Amino acid sequence: ESFVIPCSCAPHLVMLSPVAYGIALTATSGGFQTLLLALSRVLEKLQLPYYRLSCAASVLTILGTLLWLRANNIAFPRAHLKWVVLRGLFSLGQTPAYLAIRVGAPVGDVAALTSINIAVASLLGRLLLGERFTVVQAVALGCSVGGAILVCRPTFLFQPQGDQVPLLGYSLALFAGFSRACVYLVVRKAPEVHSSWFTFAAMACTMAAWGGFAQAGIMHDYTLDVIVDDPAAALAWAAALAFLLYGATAALSTGSQFCPAGLSATVSTGSAMVSGYALQAGLFGATPSPVTAAGAGLMCVGMAVSALGARGPGPVPAAGGDAG
Repeated sequence: ESFVIPCSCAPHLVMLSPVAYGIALTATSGGFQTLLLALSRVLEKLQLPYYRLSCAASVLTILGTLLWLRANNIAFPRAHLKWVVLRGLFSLGQTPAYLAIRVGAPVGDVAALTSINIAVASLLGRLLLGERFTVVQAVALGCSVGGAILVCRPTFLFQPQGDQVPLLGYSLALFAGFSRACVYLVVRKAPEVHSSWFTFAAMACTMAAWGGFAQAGIMHDYTLDVIVDDPAAALAWAAALAFLLYGATAALSTGSQFCPAGLSATVSTGSAMVSGYALQAGLFGATPSPVTAAGAGLMCVGMAVSALGARGPGPVPAAGGDAG
């Protein structure tokens, strides 16, 4: 089954199946997420308050989302309150990914380690949602997990003794991956909820947590005094953060409603991994090793196999979940 989706970059309409629409959105979310990871490192080097600026950006996106929901008369889904709340809480699991970058884990490695969400989402999607787990999906899962192992090169397999491995950063990235898998499951459990309410919940929880952690000193952040002398630059950074935060959150919330949990995890993670290593090489000058490149390629194969093997949309959101 296909349906017409407006394409803002062209004067005509494009015909996409629900699954293809979901794949496009989850892939976009993965790329945006990697851009946020990279931007956190850029702001760290510039000694700018990343978390406080992100809170300001979150306020802008929350207000915009609420105004849009009110203008379109989309009521709060009281019957599905628990799923909206859980979407917000599990979104906090992405915070460890940012912390992993801050403690020295490479951007590409963080993006790859969060790929544990592929296995978790596929397994729990089968157990809790009754989603199919086909031979094609098993092949895709094997390629993705195998690629992640090559990318991360765990000590007992690849690292010679004496080399330092950022264990704390890697552990934080793995936890972030598990939390991401739970996001896919929660969104799939409530297809009747408009995706903008999921986006609102995620942004609200992120704003509260990051602001509180930064203020309490749990997460190191620079003070706002650094940007007092240049408010125009601060506004520009906040606008960039608002665009990426909203784009990543809304695309994930919407795309995950149209795809099985395992498929969403595979596409989003593959996109984040590829864009992560592209940025790592282009922006930070760190060229992946041949083994890492092979792992990245294997994960790309897994993403492609999973996407091509998709057979059905599953439950399509009744609210017409819109990324905007």
